[in-house]
Amino acid sequence: MPETAPPVLTLDDTSAVARILVVTAHPDDVDFGAAGSVATWTKAGVEVAYCIATNGEAGGADLSVTREDMVRIRQEEQRAAAQCVGVTDVTFLGHPDGRLMPTIELRRDISRQVRIHRPERLVCQSPDRMWDRIGASHVRVFGGPIPKGATEQQAIAWAVEVLKRGAEYAGSRGIILGVEDDGGLTIAAEPTIEIVKQAASPWVGINADSGNFRANGYSQFALVLPYATSFHLKRDITTADGKTEKADWNRLLTMIGKSNYKGYVGFEYEADNADADVPRLAAELRTLVRKLSA
Repeated sequence: MPETAPPVLTLDDTSAVARILVVTAHPDDVDFGAAGSVATWTKAGVEVAYCIATNGEAGGADLSVTREDMVRIRQEEQRAAAQCVGVTDVTFLGHPDGRLMPTIELRRDISRQVRIHRPERLVCQSPDRMWDRIGASHVRVFGGPIPKGATEQQAIAWAVEVLKRGAEYAGSRGIILGVEDDGGLTIAAEPTIEIVKQAASPWVGINADSGNFRANGYSQFALVLPYATSFHLKRDITTADGKTEKADWNRLLTMIGKSNYKGYVGFEYEADNADADVPRLAAELRTLVRKLSA
């Protein structure tokens, strides 16, 4: 008998779907991975619930925040983010963040949520991290916080050791690893550059974020330009005294152009008025890019 191809699943087709359960490991995983789809489903009248395996206590680079406060903050943020896309049912299973294992207890807890919600569609993270399958050419990575009692140079050495191993594997897949200036060890241009230089790999660069530097945003951004393999701009940038002001995108894009970068420039939004701001700012960025690329 001839083989029959399996039906293609169209994620925005909810004609036979009344309930969807999203299962993730950490708070904010669903927001980065599937929030747009979730918003589409809830707008179509589908009931969507979240099941989150951990409380996210290992998240964040600010060592002044206790684990208990981190749990509270991340749960509040997750519930607020869920409401933005029409989800009010959010369950945290409370398994340890950073030590999540495929135990009988975890399977039991997830199975319980499946029985409670009886979803026609289950959305979860894939354990297969083969980024080349989806055509990814660049993956951003982070330095993380400097461990208590360690010096910056020690932390840089540890980061370099790990990054070298990651770069060897990424290179075998044709993927560039971009170290992002993003708090902790990589809050400033200088240690971020040092990590990349010591890694000494053609598969390592900097994922340059214009809005993450604590002070002197433009001069710090200029320092990372020769090492940048990807860019994303933010609405704001820091001044010399550490205050924030609206970023001059024309200035930043001109700097990027003079660095001979050839690639995409992204836009990352982290404020509270996304519905109104993102379409307007994205259109503004596109207009500037087209103008400067002409």
